[in-house]
Amino acid sequence: MTKRAYFLTLGLSAAILGLALVGIGATGATATADQATLTIADNGPGIAPEIRDQIFEPFVTTKPHGTGLGLAIAHAIVDAHGGRIAISSSPESGTLVSLQLPVSPREAVPS
Repeated sequence: MTKRAYFLTLGLSAAILGLALVGIGATGATATADQATLTIADNGPGIAPEIRDQIFEPFVTTKPHGTGLGLAIAHAIVDAHGGRIAISSSPESGTLVSLQLPVSPREAVPS
């Protein structure tokens, strides 16, 4: 395991601890030479089918006082780092989120 992969694994472990403190279960964290993955699950009612295809769009929310920016921002950050975020959800089993990030940093885009 490279030093970068090792420190990403430590960071993922810290993220899992933080999630556990707020009652969300991280189901797994792995790191290879190429990629780090964090899987997070909850046991809530799932995401309503009518908004599932829109959950990464800004201002989409089911909360009465929500802004609908959380998942849009998370998606933009993960995408900017060359990663991927995927969500699956059902009323029976809750929601499962998978974050995959490359271990190697992307080359900086010239401004």
